[in-house]
Amino acid sequence: MIAHDRRGHGRSDETDTGNDMKRYAQEVVEFVVHLDLQNAVHIGHSTGGGEVARYAARAENGRIAKAALLGAVPPIMLQTAANPDGFNRDDADVKHGMINDWRRQSMMGGAQAHYDCIGAFSETDFSDDLKSLTIPVLVLHGEGDQIVPIANSAELASNLLSKGTLKTYPDLSHGFVAAHPDIVNPDLLAFVKS
Repeated sequence: MIAHDRRGHGRSDETDTGNDMKRYAQEVVEFVVHLDLQNAVHIGHSTGGGEVARYAARAENGRIAKAALLGAVPPIMLQTAANPDGFNRDDADVKHGMINDWRRQSMMGGAQAHYDCIGAFSETDFSDDLKSLTIPVLVLHGEGDQIVPIANSAELASNLLSKGTLKTYPDLSHGFVAAHPDIVNPDLLAFVKS
């Protein structure tokens, strides 16, 4: 398994420009070529799911075999005429431990990169990226996701994929990957092995 920190996040250098999906995906292209990865499975959560979708649509033949989008933002988060639904649920069950962990993670990165990332994940329309994919794509999503509501994301995204599979988890939140690895990891492993 190989993981990277998106520019300005985690332990990567702080950046004040280029914090957009085009650049995020281009850096994955360069990273994959540098490591000469072949037939890789790319997995992304939340914004990372958008990054995976954008990269997969631009990957060189043979570089990517499959993709998994977990609690991912595609096709588009921004409220537009084409995406008129709102984003919040009144009955959300907030997990303060998860909020504290996300705060901890955000404090490790650059303020400008995080600020710009909000626009990158919410305003980018991934519809054409999803439509262009011919590889198998697993879409996993918590039905209780308050941050990336399932109806505006996973349900729409899976309909745009030619080889997409949608699996949802009742009552699980946006942080389902970290909070419930015992549930998620077997599904991911089965997909990777299939």
